[in-house]
Amino acid sequence: MLSATFATKNEVVGMLRMSGLNMKQFALAQGYEPDTVRKVVSRYAGSKKTPRGPIAVEILQKLGETLTLCEGEGRLGRASPGQALRATRPGEG
Repeated sequence: MLSATFATKNEVVGMLRMSGLNMKQFALAQGYEPDTVRKVVSRYAGSKKTPRGPIAVEILQKLGETLTLCEGEGRLGRASPGQALRATRPGEG
């Protein structure tokens, strides 16, 4: 379902900051409780775990979409909904 290569929690926070947001602002803008988003990111970012709940999947998809829209300098990979939070590192295709 999700790509095996995920951005870590710190990378997600950094990418959000590069886009001018923090996790709380992202959560509120998307209609989620900030604590729920923090827990989902903590649990699944940098992990190979597959999210089980529909809310977790939805949060990760929206987060992935938000981060790919903020591609800026090409540091973020294009993520399909099934590859939310996938970060492209130098040398990756």
